[in-house]
Amino acid sequence: MRQLLLISFILITIQSESTFGCAAIDQYRSYPIGTSIDGLIVFETYMLRDDNGEKWTGMTSLNIYNSTFKKTKRISLDTILITDTTLVDKSKYINTLKKSFLKALTIAQSMNGFFIAKPIYLSICEYQQNCSIVSLQADTVHSKFYLVLKETKNKVELPLLNDTTSEYYEYLLGIGSGYETTFNGLAEELSINSIRKYKIGNRTLLVTHIGQSVQIPYKDYDKMIGRHRKEYTLSPSFVDIKQSIFYEPDVVHHSKGVDFFVWVN
Repeated sequence: MRQLLLISFILITIQSESTFGCAAIDQYRSYPIGTSIDGLIVFETYMLRDDNGEKWTGMTSLNIYNSTFKKTKRISLDTILITDTTLVDKSKYINTLKKSFLKALTIAQSMNGFFIAKPIYLSICEYQQNCSIVSLQADTVHSKFYLVLKETKNKVELPLLNDTTSEYYEYLLGIGSGYETTFNGLAEELSINSIRKYKIGNRTLLVTHIGQSVQIPYKDYDKMIGRHRKEYTLSPSFVDIKQSIFYEPDVVHHSKGVDFFVWVN
């Protein structure tokens, strides 16, 4: 089975009537930097947005994961405060995190055996289950999720619910949150948003963001946004590691999401 890293997750809470009434987000994101002799180097953020969507607070860190994808080192970087933002303009968010990312990049470049990650692909699938290079499949008989890599036809298991000791087990099922669900519920709700590829040395890392809308099932999302979803690419602008910070489009209605890292070769 392909190696798989479940690094980060996003908890998004957005309440809506005819327009979004609550823009609070509790967000974890991960951005690969490269590798060293110690393993995969990742810039990670934990950010919270207030109810009005006008202020972000949070922290950033640099983390190293070994060959078995166990976190072996964490370096705290910055405490973040971003004010006077809007739900439409994401530039202050991106620029602030970019400054911290460049600090992490400088640290990474001093590590032994450093190979920088080169961004080579970015698309936004708008929370669909079938995207251009990867699809999401659920095995409801054995309670398993798979990413299907279309180029190689490989199926990569995503250990979402089979490890009760994982911090993500209760998180994805919503245990204790007031929004509990079941595996069959997740099979209807989970879908793919951003898809990234990075070249690191002679290997390719695929990063897929999978989101869950707790109140709006996957099949009803088109109705919610008032149009049919359509995947679009941002690859032409996703070529420089120094410019690789981007804003993950929001999931609506008390939602969750996770970034999955898969070595595809």
